[in-house]
Amino acid sequence: MKRRNAMAVLFLLLLALAIWRVAGGHHSRSTTPHVQARYYFTAEEAYVDIQVIDSRLVVTYLPKTFRRESFNYQGQRPWYSQRDLRHATASLTDRELTQFINLVKSTGFLELPQSCGTTLKARYYPYKISVKIDGKENAVTYRSRPSAPPMPQAFAKVQDWLMAMAKAKMKDF
Repeated sequence: MKRRNAMAVLFLLLLALAIWRVAGGHHSRSTTPHVQARYYFTAEEAYVDIQVIDSRLVVTYLPKTFRRESFNYQGQRPWYSQRDLRHATASLTDRELTQFINLVKSTGFLELPQSCGTTLKARYYPYKISVKIDGKENAVTYRSRPSAPPMPQAFAKVQDWLMAMAKAKMKDF
């Protein structure tokens, strides 16, 4: 009888373990918040689009090896074409994702105004960052030019983190 009870307990334990694994118990990411972020900047000879989609880093960029064939300035228009851009994807670790979430929250990025920098009347280069963490979101545009007020620290720190991740994970970024 004892042997029969022991076998029943063992069977129930194995059944519970199988159900737990099928239900996703073996994945550690179930407690990681939903994260979306995007950094976007483009100019005549620059293109950077970095996206964080949960644990994926998706980057579209003009590689540092890009050289324009000839100089033919035509106003504020790109000197590159879509075929010059590179696309790459990498994974973010739980530690990197947690570091990003903590950075966004601790710097106050989610409380920044939607636009800052120079006035709309002046010529400027727009740097754009949007972040969404568990339903809280903010999209900020910094309008850059030499006479513009400095970039807000929270914006700069998020930009620096995203650029550093792209450089660390993409060989010719």
